[in-house]
Amino acid sequence: MSFKKAAYDWGYSSLKPMTEYIKDNPEDYLMPAVIGAGYDLSFTMGSKKTIDSIQVKFDGKHFFAGKLAQEQSRLFYNSIKQDRFDDVAFDALVKASLGLTLPDDCDVRIVTGLPPKFYATHKNLLVDALKKTHKFNFNGEDREINVTHVNVLPQLVGTALDLLYDDAGKKTNLDLHGKSFGIIDPGFGTTDIAVFSKGEYKDDMKDSTRNNMSEVYRLVNEELHKQYRIEANDFQLESIVRTGVLSVKGKKYNVAELVSWAKDNVAMAIVNHLNTVWIKQWEIDVVYLTAGGGIALHPYMRKYMPDLQLVPDAQFSNVRGYYKKAIRTW
Repeated sequence: MSFKKAAYDWGYSSLKPMTEYIKDNPEDYLMPAVIGAGYDLSFTMGSKKTIDSIQVKFDGKHFFAGKLAQEQSRLFYNSIKQDRFDDVAFDALVKASLGLTLPDDCDVRIVTGLPPKFYATHKNLLVDALKKTHKFNFNGEDREINVTHVNVLPQLVGTALDLLYDDAGKKTNLDLHGKSFGIIDPGFGTTDIAVFSKGEYKDDMKDSTRNNMSEVYRLVNEELHKQYRIEANDFQLESIVRTGVLSVKGKKYNVAELVSWAKDNVAMAIVNHLNTVWIKQWEIDVVYLTAGGGIALHPYMRKYMPDLQLVPDAQFSNVRGYYKKAIRTW
C-alpha cells in the first residue's frame, strides 16, 4: 500500500512542516500555532493565500487556525501545557497541519519530536493523539487522512540528523560523526539542550528549561506596560520583538534597546543553566544553536559562548531532520 511521509514540528509558537509537496519551500507553510473559535465570515476580500485563511471543522466544532485566528477570532490561544495532546485545540492544529500540507486523502507516516525532558513521559500521549484516522473539513472540503505510523524523537535529534545526513538520508559532514557536539534550542515553551557523541544521543546531558523565548516576550510586555500603559498579546509581541518597533495609535516608537535588554537577560539565564547541566563542557567539541529562537538569541549568547555556531537555515533544522529520519526509516 502506498503512503506519504511527513514531518511536523508542532512548536508552542509556530508549526514547521515538511512533506514531499513543500520540502523545497517550507517557509511558505510556516504557521502560527494558534487556534481560535470559528464562525461564518460575513465578507472576505477573497485575496488571502490558503495558509492565511485556514478553517477547520470536525465533531460539530468550527475553528480558525494560524493567521486567520489571530486576525478574526474574538479569542485565540495556543496551549503551552506540556501535556496538551488531549486538548481539542491541539487536535484542531494537527488537522489544520494535515489539510494544509497533504493535498490528497492518504495514509501518512509521521516523524515529530518532543522536548527532551518530557520525551519519556509524553511520547505515548502524542502518538495516541496523532495515530488515527482524521476526518475533518478543511476550508470547505471534506478530508480523511489516516495516520498509520508515528515516530516521536527527542526534539534536538532533529537538528542532529539534519547536521549528520543529507536530503537523501546518506551520511554527510563525516568529521562531525566522530565528534561530541551540543545543541541548544531556545523555543517558546522550553529551551532544550542535548549532547551527541560520535552520532549517539547522550541521555545524561539533556534537559529542558523555562528560560525561553516566552520570557523575552514577558519581559518586554512588562516594560511596555510600565512605559506606555499598554499590554500586548503574543501576536503583537512577536512583531515588536522581531522589528523592535511599537506602534500606538499610528505613532511608532523605537523599542529596540528594550528588546535587546530582554534577549540579553534570557540569553544569560540560558547559559547559566547550561553550565549546571553540562558540567564537563570541555569534552564537547562544538556547540550549535538551532531554530527560530536560536536565530533571535545568537548575537546575545555569543557574548557568553564565543564559539557558539548557528545551524544553517536554523528555523527549519529540527523538522528537516525529522523528514530525513522519515526518508531513512520508510
